[in-house]
Amino acid sequence: MLLRFLDAAQGGDLAALTSMLSDDVVAWNDGGGKVRAALTPIVGRDKVVAFIAGLVRRFGFGEVRIVDANGAPALWITIEGRPQVAYLDVRDGLVHGIYAVLNPDKLRDFPRTG
Repeated sequence: MLLRFLDAAQGGDLAALTSMLSDDVVAWNDGGGKVRAALTPIVGRDKVVAFIAGLVRRFGFGEVRIVDANGAPALWITIEGRPQVAYLDVRDGLVHGIYAVLNPDKLRDFPRTG
């Protein structure tokens, strides 16, 4: 699911991305006040798709790799030279939550390999 999600987001395949998300999906971003991030959770399939599409269109992805985050697969993504880790909460075959950590203090000691 993680790779399908990444492929759809990077490729701009909004139909595929939309089909992976639950109606009530929520995206959280933790910038810790140190980097730009959404200040409030993004709620709902249409808003989350628009948010992701806007990020990809505006910034694109640099380095991307799958890493282990608290025992689960996650994405290590570099956007404009700044790293972030994104984790998907998948239930019943759909993404119900997207958690992105952009706060450099929280990523400082994060292993950069899977």
